[in-house]
Amino acid sequence: MNIKTIFQFLKSKFFWKNILLAIGIFLALFIFVLIMLRFITRHGEEVVVPDLRGMYLEEAEVTLQNSGITFEVIDSVYLRSKGKGEITEQSPMPDTKVKKGRKIYVTVNSKSKKQVTVPEMRDVSYRQAKATLEALGFEVEITYKPSEFDNLVMDVKHSDISLAAGAHLEDGSKILLVVGQSNSDEEVTMPSLIGFSYSEALSLINGNNLVLGLADFDVAPADETEREEYIVYEQTPEEKVVCPAGKRVDIKLSRDKKKQRKSATKHDEFF
Repeated sequence: MNIKTIFQFLKSKFFWKNILLAIGIFLALFIFVLIMLRFITRHGEEVVVPDLRGMYLEEAEVTLQNSGITFEVIDSVYLRSKGKGEITEQSPMPDTKVKKGRKIYVTVNSKSKKQVTVPEMRDVSYRQAKATLEALGFEVEITYKPSEFDNLVMDVKHSDISLAAGAHLEDGSKILLVVGQSNSDEEVTMPSLIGFSYSEALSLINGNNLVLGLADFDVAPADETEREEYIVYEQTPEEKVVCPAGKRVDIKLSRDKKKQRKSATKHDEFF
């Protein structure tokens, strides 16, 4: 085929008819693809994300009803200032435009309060103890009790029960700090603790405005039940000594009958 023949073919109606047909088919396919993409991606079917923060889940369901979008809870936190089950965060953010069928991911406020561990606060200054406990989310109240040591925490209570370090309370719980006060002129006569169990001795000490210092068990008890089997065989200060209110009392306890009898004999001889 020579050049002249090629030029004649390019000028022919047959060639241009095929070119136009090819262009037409291409345009038709292009338009078809655009229409299908619009249908598949729902182009133009956008909705504005409402603000669900501050709503409860039931309210959010009503708000999103017939909107074409749904929500899903993905996390929970505990914020004392928010209601239980209240939505605190969402993604996408309010006023964002999204396509129908999109999910909004929300974080809700926990329905159960956070459990907080109570640290060891005894023998700590009340200012430090108060600041520490308030930082942990507790409400702190203070009461004073005579003591040799001024402004030191003597006991930590909740609902009138002494708390051991490591106890768990709900966030926002009230804690009472029993704080020592050394400027009392009150004097007390030391009671006899010999022959009493640990709990009985503790009751006598507290009832006489004294403070338990060291409770020295010759063999460590396995639990509280076993602890009650131990008997006080020595105390410092001794019985009938006059001392200021708040004085610390050290006691020694044992289940050893020999120690108990020896202590009782000394006690009887002395008095």
